[in-house]
Amino acid sequence: MPGYDLNTESINSFVDDSQIELPRFQRKLTWTDKDNFKLCLSVFKGYPLGVIVLSKDSGKKYLLDGRQRRFALDEMRNPEKVYDWSRSAIGFNLSVSEDDLREQYWRYVDQYFGEFEEDEEDEPDLGIDKKDSDTYVGSADHGEDENLIRLLEIILTVHPKRRKSSGITKPFDFRDEVNGLDYIADPTDGYRYVDTEQLLDWVEYRSGGRTTPDIDTFDQDDLYNWLMSGKDPGESGNSTEKTIRKEIDRNWDQVLRAFEALEALDTTLSNRKIGYMEVRDATANDEKKIFEIINSEGTDLTAVEILSAKPAYNIELEDPSEAILSDIKTLYEKEMEVSHQEAVRWDRPATLYSRLEIPTIFPNSGYSFEREVRIGFKLMSGYYLNGIAKDDFEALAKTETINWSSTELEQKINQVESFTAGHSLLSFWRSWGDPLVRMTSEAVAVNYLLCMLKYWELLGEPSSTTSGKFQNFQNKGAVLFDRMIYEYVTRLWSGSSDTRTANNLKNLTEDSPLFDPVPSEDWEDLLRSLVEEGQIEGQNQLNNKNPSLRVKLLLRYYYALTETRPTDVGKMSIDHIIPSKEFEGTPDQGLEKYEHHIANLAEIPEKENVSKGTKSLDQISDPWLKSELEKFTGITSDEFGKYSDITDIKDLIDYRGERLINEFLEGRRSFLSVQ
Repeated sequence: MPGYDLNTESINSFVDDSQIELPRFQRKLTWTDKDNFKLCLSVFKGYPLGVIVLSKDSGKKYLLDGRQRRFALDEMRNPEKVYDWSRSAIGFNLSVSEDDLREQYWRYVDQYFGEFEEDEEDEPDLGIDKKDSDTYVGSADHGEDENLIRLLEIILTVHPKRRKSSGITKPFDFRDEVNGLDYIADPTDGYRYVDTEQLLDWVEYRSGGRTTPDIDTFDQDDLYNWLMSGKDPGESGNSTEKTIRKEIDRNWDQVLRAFEALEALDTTLSNRKIGYMEVRDATANDEKKIFEIINSEGTDLTAVEILSAKPAYNIELEDPSEAILSDIKTLYEKEMEVSHQEAVRWDRPATLYSRLEIPTIFPNSGYSFEREVRIGFKLMSGYYLNGIAKDDFEALAKTETINWSSTELEQKINQVESFTAGHSLLSFWRSWGDPLVRMTSEAVAVNYLLCMLKYWELLGEPSSTTSGKFQNFQNKGAVLFDRMIYEYVTRLWSGSSDTRTANNLKNLTEDSPLFDPVPSEDWEDLLRSLVEEGQIEGQNQLNNKNPSLRVKLLLRYYYALTETRPTDVGKMSIDHIIPSKEFEGTPDQGLEKYEHHIANLAEIPEKENVSKGTKSLDQISDPWLKSELEKFTGITSDEFGKYSDITDIKDLIDYRGERLINEFLEGRRSFLSVQ
């Protein structure tokens, strides 16, 4: 039974907690500087910052939700970051005076905290209750808020921040007086400057681990000793002691002001609390549901995200292949924009899709990396465990019989694709450029691929194209392809598709009924219902704003079955044989409904589609366009006049609808050797 603990700790402690690890799966950081500044305002106002979600498993803590907040809170310790955020949010320019900046700051604060009753959907959840109008106070009251005054002073201390200088770094710019200071960057272009991050590290080191020294007791002598530690004045490029002390005195007020800004930030981040939930003894599904309950307004966590925080998925791979290492590097550095890490078990399914070349079933590119990761998990768990549900994903990591460092599975999948695509029917389908998944669903495509892979293995992995087993495998691939289209069109894949795939895999044998052809009479009943009644399984296909996806799929499959290839030049697109304009405002309501009837649809080259525009067939004069329309409508040009007006729609349905049924069924008989 899952359990959880609710706790709070200071922001600094949360950010510095080295026991918190990031899961393998990480979304890109999407917060803008404006979002970060709003979080900053919440911190200084003392508002709650939302609940962080941690997964605690086998003594390790993984950050499931809160990475962007943690990253922003860490950066908030640098006053220059706070300045950049405020400048982006408030919109002041570098030349603005401190008085004008103050005015703009309070105007922004007053406006921001006065807009709680408006619903800004694009803002990140910063823990502010926008519905609580009682929290609004006017600008005069804001002026009395010590915390917001402290934030303003930090911004003013940095102002103006230019490319290599700010109010934080300028007081410590002793590069001309003291040689070899740790915080002076010395780039190859020769322009030396104060590096802010290194300066902050230097101050912390010299302060004995504190963010700043004790400002009440720290004086010019102390700063001189800091600067000259291990150095001699007047030697090795250093100025004389008098010159250095004179420069310290000149900068002293700004030095103290910089220290005060750093101390103000540190004090705020040490005093402010952040809440977090530690979930323990929970499955991936438990954690997902808990996250949904407490974060109903945020982006849902996926199962594969949660699994990346499981210890079993963080076991390092032994001697992973170069292909896996290369894909891991791409996944982390390009897709998730985080530093590359050592290869672990989670990375194998997460990058599996990158090693696939299966364009008949899935596209080679164009998917989000989140979707590619999910498909990789489905293919691995389906292959090794005969299941593609969330529990199967979790069990996959504990399957020790898998060679996690190998790409053998990917190679097999690519082989199966190559062999099945060699069948003539699938070759014609593939010529249209849309993989099975794009015309059906992910569930259908995953099921087809896994079942064909398992069937290929049952047959002994035949690879000789002349062998009986290979030809049997290829033929069964076409039969299953036909079945997948039929089952998708008849909505057998609606609902619990994961269960359907699991049952298919568990019950798969050489004689499995899965590879029996769909009876021709079933196909004919479906097509006649569509042509004569405009329905599929009792569902009307004519009352949509656009042609339905299932009708488009059947039209595409019809072209493959009739050995029709797309034009080599340009994309193809759906067009109406009798133009849509003919159906607009027609007095005969009985004809209007046939606009998207399958007999009135054809795929023609997009360029020619534009040329045809709203013209009817009898208005087409261009010889090339005529030939293209003949090819894809099956209507000869000398009959164009018969099917050009809305009053011709029923004649078109009678002619082309019957032809579609007969040619569809004849194509199946030819390709699949069925009666």
